[in-house]
Amino acid sequence: MESEKALLHLSQAISIPTISNLDESITDWSQFEKFHAFLEKTYPLIHKNLTREKVHKASLLYLWKGKDSSLKPFAMLGHIDVVPVPEETKNEWKFPPFSGEHDEEYIYGRGANDMKNCVVALMEAVETLLEEGFQPERDVYLCFGHNEEVLCGEGSGAGAIAELLKSRGVQLEFVYDEGGAIMDDNLFGLKNPAAMVGLAEKGYADLKLSISNNGGHAAEPSDRTALGDLSRLICEIEKHQMPCRLIGTVKGTLKELGRNSEGILSIALKALSITKPLVMKILKTYRMTHAMMHTTIVPTICRAGTAVNVLPQKVEAMLNIRLLPGDTAEDVEKHIRKLAKRVGVLDELTLEFTTVSPAPSETSANSETYKIIEKTMKEVDPEIVTIPYLVTGATDSREYRGVADEIYRIYPFKITSDELDSMHGIDERLRISSFLSGIEYFVKFIKAQAERRV
Repeated sequence: MESEKALLHLSQAISIPTISNLDESITDWSQFEKFHAFLEKTYPLIHKNLTREKVHKASLLYLWKGKDSSLKPFAMLGHIDVVPVPEETKNEWKFPPFSGEHDEEYIYGRGANDMKNCVVALMEAVETLLEEGFQPERDVYLCFGHNEEVLCGEGSGAGAIAELLKSRGVQLEFVYDEGGAIMDDNLFGLKNPAAMVGLAEKGYADLKLSISNNGGHAAEPSDRTALGDLSRLICEIEKHQMPCRLIGTVKGTLKELGRNSEGILSIALKALSITKPLVMKILKTYRMTHAMMHTTIVPTICRAGTAVNVLPQKVEAMLNIRLLPGDTAEDVEKHIRKLAKRVGVLDELTLEFTTVSPAPSETSANSETYKIIEKTMKEVDPEIVTIPYLVTGATDSREYRGVADEIYRIYPFKITSDELDSMHGIDERLRISSFLSGIEYFVKFIKAQAERRV
């Protein structure tokens, strides 16, 4: 692997605007075809030695045959799509968002952090291993979805790949996807960079609330309006979220934070059996850790009214829900109906889940693959500590739960909170040194799979 060449390849990948859209009729599929051609040209050994299939419009499935077909294969995941750049923000970027420009420290552009970096790093790693004459012990799949950013559900490219594998009788030892990152800014008093390994992921649901009444003229309103009733219910939902609790993965997070951090929080975490109420109170003050402790219910869209002087007969609100493992859509509905009864709108309320994706099962930190992740991180940088983590967003890995025994979600790039905030934002960027160490990590990780005991 040559550093300058690898950086050039990432720059070229960023320059192809593979923007996914929920409305696929406005997707520019030619950009995805251009990206496919870029991969084929840039990685000749991969395209000579691995088989490649295009799945469901623009997703890609590569198969790298191993020495022993009796061993369970594993899959390395990524997605080739990116989010759009709002026109009004383009002039605020240091470099044009699809130029792939870099300075001495960072490479900039949409996808530099999410996740052309991961796709290119994986391809660089596999191409390097092929140059060395390496062949894996077991089959390895590279699975690159094309619409992760828009959560397409039934139209998911990742879901189509998983279904294809299932139809062929493939059962994976594990899948490896994005999720946590290697946090590099002493988060929560950590003494070392922390690789946050996603062993669990929240479920996902969208819920439509509707309230109807007779409406009427705004000049002669009744005491209660449909919009007012829905507003009261939303306020009640915001005030009374689902109860907090600590799932196994989060308990593991707190245990490792206690072992590897300094200060008062570290002392409290080491005595969690005694200090749990205090610790949970502290964690509620941080958005990230609060979200790890409960199912979140957030209003994101409201539709009401057609004219300023007309009382709407029907009002609707969309709620975005991230389900804590162990909670279900039915639990959320029961919770909301209880709140609706409290504010007196239960009889007028209609609830409809438009999307439900339950949380995948938690993966154990005692597994062989987790130990390999931990060992490989140390080989790249002995200072890195590995910490179990609950991914609060949604990743393509959830689509593979029916064909994978275990799921790991870790983004092998060092990143600070500020750099993380640039993801999907202005000046999205990644440290060049972090990108190069990510390639090194993938090379070592894939090699380590050839040496595993089971």
